[in-house]
Amino acid sequence: MINIFVAAGLVYFTIISCFAEKIVVGEIEKIYLEEIDHVFTARIDTGAVTSSIHADNITRFERDGERWVRFDIEIIEKPKKKRSKKKSKDKDSEVVSKPKKIITVERPIVRKVKIVQSNDDEAEKRIVVNFRYTIGTISQTAEFSLTDRKHLEFPVLVGRNILKDFMIVDVSKKNICPPDLKKNSNKKIKVPVVRPSDKQE
Repeated sequence: MINIFVAAGLVYFTIISCFAEKIVVGEIEKIYLEEIDHVFTARIDTGAVTSSIHADNITRFERDGERWVRFDIEIIEKPKKKRSKKKSKDKDSEVVSKPKKIITVERPIVRKVKIVQSNDDEAEKRIVVNFRYTIGTISQTAEFSLTDRKHLEFPVLVGRNILKDFMIVDVSKKNICPPDLKKNSNKKIKVPVVRPSDKQE
């Protein structure tokens, strides 16, 4: 009987220890990508194997004998409130504008992957790159596939390659684990420079 209680206690301790090492995230979270130096809104998807990010104008090229990729990312900056010229009865009406800018990113190609969507039988070939991300207190390097997510609400999708071993998903919650950027505040982001020697594929 004592052995049964001891075994049960060990199982309980193991379960508690596993959960203690992980953070709880909601179905929607903010994710910081270090190489882009920007915080994106991401959808958490336990059904996706690899995380992905929206990218435009994807171009492969060669640099020093290695395969690289150049692509554009749309950055939505913090909304700014502006007072419109039209006045209401009591006060000026406020217009919230969301300025956008396009930045060009260059990353080494890690691999290529075939993704089959649930609504499409044909596999989509994607280029995969590495980004260092921060969600909550977790900062790691992970793979992101480049794809067209214009038709989707969120530019970034976080899949199991990020969630595994680090996070537990509570789909009833949203934005409960903002990225802790204190550890990144003193870092200088190095952006690759386009050189004439780069050969476009």
